[in-house]
Amino acid sequence: MQIANGANGNQVQGNTIGLNSAGLQKVGNGSDGVAITESSNNLIGSSQAGGGNLISGNGSRLYGGNGVALSGSGASNNRIEGNLIGTNVNGVFPLNFNTSNYIYGVTISDGASNNMAGGTANGTGNLIGANGNEELAGTSRLYGMGVVIEGAATTGNQVQGNRIKRNQGNGIWINQSAGNLIGGTAAGARNVISGNAEFPRAGTGNSGIEISGSQATNNQVQGNYIGLDETGTATQGNGRGSSSGGGIFLNDAPNNTIGGTLSGARNVISGNARDISITGSAAQNNQIVGNYIGTDASGTQGFDIGTGVLLENAANNIIGGPSSSERNVISGSGANIVLRGSGTFGNQISGNFIGTQADGTTALSNGQGDTGIGIFQAVNNLIGGASAGQGNVIAFNNAQGIFVIEGNGNEIVGNSIFSNGGLGIDLGTAGVTANDGGDADTGANNLQNYPVLSGASVSQASGTMTAIDGTLNSTANKLFRVDFYASPSADPSGFGEGKTYLGRTIVTTNGSGDVTFTFAATGDLSGQVITATATRNDTGDTSEFSQAVTVAPTGP
Repeated sequence: MQIANGANGNQVQGNTIGLNSAGLQKVGNGSDGVAITESSNNLIGSSQAGGGNLISGNGSRLYGGNGVALSGSGASNNRIEGNLIGTNVNGVFPLNFNTSNYIYGVTISDGASNNMAGGTANGTGNLIGANGNEELAGTSRLYGMGVVIEGAATTGNQVQGNRIKRNQGNGIWINQSAGNLIGGTAAGARNVISGNAEFPRAGTGNSGIEISGSQATNNQVQGNYIGLDETGTATQGNGRGSSSGGGIFLNDAPNNTIGGTLSGARNVISGNARDISITGSAAQNNQIVGNYIGTDASGTQGFDIGTGVLLENAANNIIGGPSSSERNVISGSGANIVLRGSGTFGNQISGNFIGTQADGTTALSNGQGDTGIGIFQAVNNLIGGASAGQGNVIAFNNAQGIFVIEGNGNEIVGNSIFSNGGLGIDLGTAGVTANDGGDADTGANNLQNYPVLSGASVSQASGTMTAIDGTLNSTANKLFRVDFYASPSADPSGFGEGKTYLGRTIVTTNGSGDVTFTFAATGDLSGQVITATATRNDTGDTSEFSQAVTVAPTGP
């Protein structure tokens, strides 16, 4: 069926398009089931009982073909709602894909803008599943996708309230297209995007949502369940077994937002091969805020399947933020966050709960032997921050809290790091790295020396304060920031973690690389243990935690 060249305002409802009259076997049209070209304000389906169409089994090897195709700059304000696209009449996904549309379920391209697939009202969502013909096995995963939005002039489209499941490739692919909305904050806007790319192949197309290309900007993904079932309690992951993709894949795509600060913007992204991947030199200035990643919809159960968030050769992205509405809960995955590659720089990870439930205090640990944050060759990234709200809670991870294996200039400050299986901060090889004279060595964060604390005691000479004394030996004639932390007890290694951030002092080493410092922390910290880190000001290299000292009781 084709609607073309200004044929506006048509309604297509209650039809079976591409299957036999029983709605179980393919007798498909050679190309698209429904094609709308340069036409606007058409309605395909309906939220009313019996108004939805069954659009499956369309397309062929010779002509390709999709369930529904919108194309051309005149194709605007069309609605696709209440349909079954790719399934049989019972909404079942046949294992042999014998009702599938040949290539895509829904495609929006060539300047088609401001269209709606689904909607927020009851019954407006489509079931889009099992698209991609089985004879495509072994070919690119760019075939067999649920929804495709493609082209620089294709903008302002919305995909809301749908179930997008078990397509051979991506559930949704936004390719070089800007300003589209997947989900939303309104009641009923949630898409359930799960079980796609169940049998992944090489290449892209193995994700619940893939946003790709340098022109794929200012897209928003909000309020969805990605990798979970409709209840948000059980996994139906995307891209299981894939080496790329997974839940959401930002592939060389800049300036997109996953989540948001408004009520209802939270995505729950769990059970996928990787929950979020941000890769490529063009993948800059994306924001991941307000989501639950690796957990169920309650933020209390984890699934320990893949990496929570991967940044690979991607720069200047923001994960979290200083306000509670920006916070992500990133827990219960394998490694919760991984930064990898020398092109991974300038990223900020702040204000998140990493390894805890949504309350920030109850354990929700990751996989056996996995870290909270792992850094491999990445440089000049910020974990936490000295300002209010910037610190992450990094706790209960089975291995290190933060493990910098390779890469320099990674600043780690202001976080609450406690109850991890390994060191709170670990540089280079696992375990405490001893200081060296003059700090002339190289390695992870240039193996920056940690401070040596000589004591801590409470004084009431001018109000109740805790005085912390120590020394630092490092590079000569350089400015350093020494940050201090308190914890109820010492790490088993004797070299801190740091649960409560106390503040910092600025020091400058002399010609021999030495400096002595005293820091006054507000309040009586008697019986607590104090640790500290040192960060070289001009490089951003942060040390491991110092050895812990216990605060002596009140003195003169």
